Amino acid sequence: MNPDYSFLQNIVEMTLKHNATSVILAHNHSCGLQEPSDFDVVMIRI
Repeated sequence: MNPDYSFLQNIVEMTLKHNATSVILAHNHSCGLQEPSDFDVVMIRI
Protein backbone atom coordinates (compact mmCIF):
# COMPACT_ATOMS: atom_id res chain seq x y z
CA MET A 1 0.00 0.00 0.00
CA ASN A 2 1.42 3.37 -1.01
CA PRO A 3 0.39 6.18 1.33
CA ASP A 4 -1.09 9.37 -0.11
CA TYR A 5 0.37 12.48 1.47
CA SER A 6 -1.61 15.00 -0.59
CA PHE A 7 -3.52 15.93 2.56
CA LEU A 8 -0.40 17.77 3.74
CA GLN A 9 -1.02 20.50 1.17
CA ASN A 10 -4.45 21.09 2.71
CA ILE A 11 -2.95 21.28 6.19
CA VAL A 12 -0.35 23.82 5.07
CA GLU A 13 -2.98 25.90 3.25
CA MET A 14 -5.29 26.01 6.27
CA THR A 15 -2.39 26.79 8.59
CA LEU A 16 -1.37 29.76 6.46
CA LYS A 17 -4.96 30.92 5.92
CA HIS A 18 -5.58 31.09 9.66
CA ASN A 19 -2.12 32.44 10.57
CA ALA A 20 -1.60 29.50 12.91
CA THR A 21 1.54 29.58 15.01
CA SER A 22 1.58 25.81 15.45
CA VAL A 23 -0.10 22.64 14.25
CA ILE A 24 -0.63 19.36 16.08
CA LEU A 25 -0.80 16.24 13.92
CA ALA A 26 -1.77 12.75 15.04
CA HIS A 27 -2.46 9.54 13.17
CA ASN A 28 -2.49 5.81 13.50
CA HIS A 29 -1.02 3.01 11.44
CA SER A 30 -3.81 0.83 10.06
CA CYS A 31 -1.54 -2.21 10.13
CA GLY A 32 -1.08 -1.86 13.88
CA LEU A 33 2.60 -0.90 13.61
CA GLN A 34 3.73 0.76 16.82
CA GLU A 35 7.11 2.02 15.60
CA PRO A 36 7.34 5.31 13.67
CA SER A 37 7.81 5.00 9.92
CA ASP A 38 10.62 6.82 8.11
CA PHE A 39 8.04 9.43 7.04
CA ASP A 40 6.89 9.85 10.65
CA VAL A 41 10.45 10.58 11.73
CA VAL A 42 10.94 13.13 8.93
CA MET A 43 7.69 14.89 9.81
CA ILE A 44 8.59 15.15 13.50
CA ARG A 45 11.81 16.96 12.61
CA ILE A 46 10.17 19.61 10.42
